Amino acid sequence: RQTKIHDYHRAIKLLRPFYNAVAKISGYPHLPPPGATLNICYAGAIAVKGNDGELFAALLNELLADSREAGYDFVLAALHERDPLLKALDRFRHFKLRSGLFLVSFDEDDSRLRSLEPTVPYLEIAKI
Repeated sequence: RQTKIHDYHRAIKLLRPFYNAVAKISGYPHLPPPGATLNICYAGAIAVKGNDGELFAALLNELLADSREAGYDFVLAALHERDPLLKALDRFRHFKLRSGLFLVSFDEDDSRLRSLEPTVPYLEIAKI
């Protein structure tokens, strides 16, 4: 999936050259010029046997290497704050994006929603 950069806010326009200089040194992706596209790879359907963080980190290392080789600028993944795999992301350079997750019912009888077990929700990043 590609995202086209149409323009930046004035402050970001001014800071972009400085950010890109620091990003190059620190290994973060650069901010492309207006009109360019970001090639984005989505890490979806994240499921690891036994919620093994070591295995997840190894799989993520492979995904990052493959995506870099394929010319992707970013790899996006979404894990809930209670997901046991989340801790494995601490080993990688990343940006955290906090958001809200809501469960909604339009039925007057919401007893089915109330009866759901409190599990860790699965988030599909390509749909967000």
